[in-house]
Amino acid sequence: GYVRAAAPGGGDEAPLTAPILTALSKNGAKVYSKCNGCHQSSGMGDGAQYPPLGGSEWVTGDTQILAMIILNGVKGEISVAGKTWNSQMPAQGPMNALELASVMTYIRNSFGNETGDVVTPEMAAAAIEISKDRAEGAPIGEQLTAAELKEHHPGMLPGETIDPATVVDLETLEPVGDPEAAN
Repeated sequence: GYVRAAAPGGGDEAPLTAPILTALSKNGAKVYSKCNGCHQSSGMGDGAQYPPLGGSEWVTGDTQILAMIILNGVKGEISVAGKTWNSQMPAQGPMNALELASVMTYIRNSFGNETGDVVTPEMAAAAIEISKDRAEGAPIGEQLTAAELKEHHPGMLPGETIDPATVVDLETLEPVGDPEAAN
């Protein structure tokens, strides 16, 4: 007649939830781990070859430019936080939309950057399509210069914005109702 008790934390509980900014940033920190070698875990680069992400206008500015930097890389001279760099950053793809949205949201809100915004997976999917169909005809993954980024990719990525405080299901990233009722 022995009946095993339910496992602690198991059972028919509601899905785990968090604000979307927190959810994407947490995932973005994992994606960013492959960037540590150059930009360092601090996001401040190495001071010699690799520029900082903290305080970078390329990170906190137009989201389309940032997406193209991540997806395609950069070559040639680029001014970051008042210093000119002349090295190459390889493309960081392939990435799916969730990975791109996560890492963009993470770096835009870490290392002293405080945009307070969210790059949604929908926006990231648009960035992947833009990268595939770039005006200069270069294939995805071909590095861009600072001038090409500014000329061909100014502006924010298309897509619906979402309040960073919107509570979402951590598995689906779909908004949930009352967060008190969900936990």
